[in-house]
Amino acid sequence: METLELRKALVDSLRKKGYLHRDDIAEAFLNIKREDFIWSLWQKTAEGWKSYPVNRHDVSPEIAELIYRDDSIPILVEDDNIISSSSQPAVMSVMIEEADIRKGDRVLEVGTGSGYNAAVLSKVVGKEGKVITTEINETVYNLARAAFKNAGLSEDIILLNRNAVEGVPEHAPFDVIVVTSSTPEIPHVWFEELKTGGRIVMPYVIRGSEVLIKLTKLNDEVLFGEGIHYVVFTRLRGASATKHFPLFKNEFISLKEIIEEYGIEDPHLTRAFNGLSKRDRQDFAFFVAIHCEDSFSMLTEDEKKVYGIIKEQGEGMGVVAILEDRVIKWGAHSAYYEFKNIFERWKELGKPGLKDYKIVFVKRKAASGFLDTEINFVNFI
Repeated sequence: METLELRKALVDSLRKKGYLHRDDIAEAFLNIKREDFIWSLWQKTAEGWKSYPVNRHDVSPEIAELIYRDDSIPILVEDDNIISSSSQPAVMSVMIEEADIRKGDRVLEVGTGSGYNAAVLSKVVGKEGKVITTEINETVYNLARAAFKNAGLSEDIILLNRNAVEGVPEHAPFDVIVVTSSTPEIPHVWFEELKTGGRIVMPYVIRGSEVLIKLTKLNDEVLFGEGIHYVVFTRLRGASATKHFPLFKNEFISLKEIIEEYGIEDPHLTRAFNGLSKRDRQDFAFFVAIHCEDSFSMLTEDEKKVYGIIKEQGEGMGVVAILEDRVIKWGAHSAYYEFKNIFERWKELGKPGLKDYKIVFVKRKAASGFLDTEINFVNFI
């Protein structure tokens, strides 16, 4: 079926929800067929993930409706893990607008995925600009290359099968760098390949808490910016969910088991958190991530966020975890007392949110290969 009406409906929806304001970005979404970049649809069943091939030349109405929802779409799953996905259109639009990408810009995209985002970017920068996109996974790279060819975009987009942390000096410098997977660090090489005045937009993760940030290169040493939205680009189930903590001397259980089986609900904290709005809860989760080295954040199997503190005291361990409908505690009391102190501090400061911080990345002479990070309250800068 022809999908122009679905593309128009998607653009209208993005405008009404406040994610899309510029006509040139709207035109790019209208000109690019998302089905050209979705070679199969994946759905999770009781038996695991199953894929359904997409015929881009004759998309059924049911498949087309799924493709043009404002959702991210898994495009490759291996061993029950999502390897790559097509980004949510709303997030794509926000990133393009926040990065102030314009006609004639030279843009580096880190993480090609399906290629849909690079395709939209290519229409925004036009023939006067250029999109260079890197993909580390060879299977995804080959699928994206075929998609660009089929969509007639091979001349407009430079696709590289490369780890972007190694840099792309042959195509630098860049006006903008767009990163499509979350990272806790910015490599020196991205900083060096960005023009002064250039922008980076990326999902930044600190102790499992993810925020979309925008940064501007002020000079040869500093990137300065702020948070935009809370996001989830990658699933933090692995390390956080399977890291083990002592229950008894000769018995070990996972954090997941502590939360689901051994944790005891704290009525006072449950009432306090159930009285917070969704945004307040997100703001506090970010506050904890910034101010407590013992904090954690993870997603459950049913996509529910769990965050809190894991505190070690001697040979004991304590956990406080915020679930969707309750707060649980387990083990040593040190975690509980530290959590309460952080919560009270957050309230005393007026419940600071994402917009109350400025984020600074500084290039040092250290040999780590990554920029140092500073996150500060606006009032304290």
